[in-house]
Amino acid sequence: MWKDFFYYTKSERRVILLLLAIALLLLGIWAITEYLRPVEVPVTLSESKEIDSFLANLEEQEKIRKSHTSKNEISAVLQPFDPNTADSVLLRQLGLPVYIVRNILKYRAKGGVFRSPESFSRIYGLKEEVYQKLKPYITIAPLVSVSHVRTDTFRQLKPKIRNYHPIHD
Repeated sequence: MWKDFFYYTKSERRVILLLLAIALLLLGIWAITEYLRPVEVPVTLSESKEIDSFLANLEEQEKIRKSHTSKNEISAVLQPFDPNTADSVLLRQLGLPVYIVRNILKYRAKGGVFRSPESFSRIYGLKEEVYQKLKPYITIAPLVSVSHVRTDTFRQLKPKIRNYHPIHD
């Protein structure tokens, strides 16, 4: 009689095992979420004052940084310039940011030449409104082509003196 009470068919055993697996899975998820839940630590009054003073200090430093950056900005003095020959000081006086001036100088150092004002507009980082502001002031001198002058390298070499013997008295 007790054998009949604890005997299950194959399909009943599968269902029981499935239900046990689901129960263990849910229990494991609950345990993990409880473990990962952040612990709330009550803030004391002294810690609150420290936090407030830290935040006030950060705000003060931000105000100082903003005032320094506004002082370092150069007011734009628009004047005619040739982007092929302008130096960094002149480009900064035109109101161009440092990174754009650097891009222009790198472009010229690699052999780049501005042939028209439109070619100046293709500098990496140059905004369209800045280009439109500078466009009337861009003057590009005609490019002088350097013709290859052939030189006779044979005549430029110093002749070697052979069999040179100083005269002895």
